Amino acid sequence: MDTHVSWTDCGFAELSNPWIEGLKLRSQFSARLNGMWSLEMTERQNMANKEASANNTLTETGNWRLNWQWTNTATYTKKIHEDHNITVVLGTEAIKQGVGRYMQGTRIDYIFESDPNTWTLDNGSSSNIGNSSRYQRK
Repeated sequence: MDTHVSWTDCGFAELSNPWIEGLKLRSQFSARLNGMWSLEMTERQNMANKEASANNTLTETGNWRLNWQWTNTATYTKKIHEDHNITVVLGTEAIKQGVGRYMQGTRIDYIFESDPNTWTLDNGSSSNIGNSSRYQRK
């Protein structure tokens, strides 16, 4: 059972300068927010296989991440005589990636491994617990 949600938004503003003919200013900002949640049950394996696992394992994972980008450009176009054009483009861009959080929990020994209604971290054995978490802010 996996769920993945993604949201992206983008907006821009463009301005033609009435004081300087041929000059256009543009600013664009976009943001992307991603989220993911997953729940995975790994069932017990046949013990006749020497590398089989005697335990079932439930792993629950959740994370979110935010990225943004801001771009600014200035474009100047000038027509020289009737058959020549000059276009100059100047711009700057800022990109921010990697703001987010990741969390994961793992438990073993579920009595009802085939019933997803019992798949919560609280229902697993507390003798072998695995947890991890990471917060990223660049």
